Amino acid sequence: MVANVSPVKDLANGKFTNLEPTLDFYCWPAGDADCLLLKTPAGNWGLIDCGLVTPNPALRNAEKLWSTVADLKGFLEQQGVRRLAFVLLTHPENDHAKGLPALLSDFEPNLFLSPPGALGRKNLAKLSELLLKQKASGQTETAIVSAGDILWQEAAHNFRLVALGPTRRDLLAFATATQRLLNQGQAESGQVVLDETALSNQIMGLVEQLEQEQTAPVIKGRPPYNRLSVVALATYGRGNLLMGADALTTSWRTIAKHPFFTCEGVRVTQTDLRAQVFKVPHHGANDGIPLELAGVFLQEGAISLVSSSGHSFASPSNEILSGLTRRGYAPYCTGRSAWCPGRSVGRPCCGLLKVQLFKDGKVPLVENEHTWRKTKPVMCSFQETITPSSLIRQNF
Repeated sequence: MVANVSPVKDLANGKFTNLEPTLDFYCWPAGDADCLLLKTPAGNWGLIDCGLVTPNPALRNAEKLWSTVADLKGFLEQQGVRRLAFVLLTHPENDHAKGLPALLSDFEPNLFLSPPGALGRKNLAKLSELLLKQKASGQTETAIVSAGDILWQEAAHNFRLVALGPTRRDLLAFATATQRLLNQGQAESGQVVLDETALSNQIMGLVEQLEQEQTAPVIKGRPPYNRLSVVALATYGRGNLLMGADALTTSWRTIAKHPFFTCEGVRVTQTDLRAQVFKVPHHGANDGIPLELAGVFLQEGAISLVSSSGHSFASPSNEILSGLTRRGYAPYCTGRSAWCPGRSVGRPCCGLLKVQLFKDGKVPLVENEHTWRKTKPVMCSFQETITPSSLIRQNF
């Protein structure tokens, strides 16, 4: 498969020529859900979450905004994709996972990645069964991931996708909270596990046990599945794309405290983490990334993408949107327009749907090229003083 290439100006004749491949990043308009698609510099396609569903027919017909699994399948078919190189499920919540069984039944992944315990939830039973069949056929590999793991890499293009979270602290917090649910607030039993592999196995066992007992009246509450969120950093040359899933404030603080981490023996400094493109965590809710730490993770002028309709949750919050704006990280919505000031519910405002990341770290804003989509991307009115042309980081 031939990778997309970025236009570079030939100074001799003033024309654009195609030299370097790009990292293409798609945010699908999925309402309050997440569905992210990557086309790597080598032309491989990867999926990060798929919360796409068929929305309420009345809302769908009135608003014509949200995409479905059928839309995503149609796009992949147009691109000539038969298999996905990798699929990452960041954590086991329906708004990130519900569409995966329907999609992967037609587009098998070479590699399926998820955090510990994710596939033990009953709401993902269909997905687990499908993956077992695909794994038995020898077509799909599965892997459990946490902070420091390389999820995908293409050495020839200096591209890799690495997990910054869940950190060990996240895993311990999740295991402790789940054990308390099983013990109904009593002192947790069992030995504290220090080995990383053993901790993952313990989490898988706790999730399976809880799912079996969840229907019992005595079990009240639910585990903090957001603590399992895989925070993924895609690096391509000098370009970085940071995807926050539903990682919470404590997770971001933990990552920020460590000035470096080791990934396959390579020391990664905090400067290496700073991204030009940022998928805002937890749909822009206040319990996501602390605004005071934005500069730790983002380069000056980074683009922020927020996936939320503002329909079912109190997100994105005005505090997050205004805070990102004041700090120069222009926010775009990729869900729907309910939270956009000056726009009524149901008006199309899906913000930026596609981003191309150049190997030198520059980020041009790319408008929707596919007329079959349900919306035409426009600037959110929250950013009405900023025009796309003023954000293009190219000096052609």
